[in-house]
Amino acid sequence: MLQSLTGAALKLETAQRLLDKQPAAARQRLTEIQHLIADEQRNLRFFIRDGTLDPLSVAAGDVRLETRLRLMAQRLEDVWGLRVGIELEELNGTADHLAYDICHLVQEALANAARHAGASAVRVTLAARDGGVDIVVADDGRGFPFQGDFDHETLNARQLGPVMLKERVKSLGGTLAIHSSPSGARLDIRLPCPRARA
Repeated sequence: MLQSLTGAALKLETAQRLLDKQPAAARQRLTEIQHLIADEQRNLRFFIRDGTLDPLSVAAGDVRLETRLRLMAQRLEDVWGLRVGIELEELNGTADHLAYDICHLVQEALANAARHAGASAVRVTLAARDGGVDIVVADDGRGFPFQGDFDHETLNARQLGPVMLKERVKSLGGTLAIHSSPSGARLDIRLPCPRARA
């Protein structure tokens, strides 16, 4: 939530600078902020209703990524009846340093798939490659309102995709790509490992 509020504050600063000379661009920034805050409100209401899904509360004595993900997936299955498959490939322990952030990203993606796409099954795959972590979340829902393949730059330029998820990925120095079709969506998230971001 702090990351999203930081993103909203930065967008507000930009909107203020644009207000006099580029009012249309300023209005666009304000619309983005409105959507960001609305998404955060929905998530906050959800987590207040069921705080057991907070990644911080998952396996308090165990910070390993695999443990956190599997327990979180089980809880999401219990709440929504969503079948969640977790596949971990070539994780060498460096991803554990990103466990908290990865859990938040995956939880956000799963929540979107269940609440907005009407998905019944989701497959989450994680792999450590080339100094970073690749996260793939693929669901069998109805996809996004847009269809096709969209890379990080295109999503930003066209203002497409889940705002909160994009903000979280951006704050971690990562990228997001989306494939969307009427039979489901696939999110490809690439995060640099902490050493690469230092």
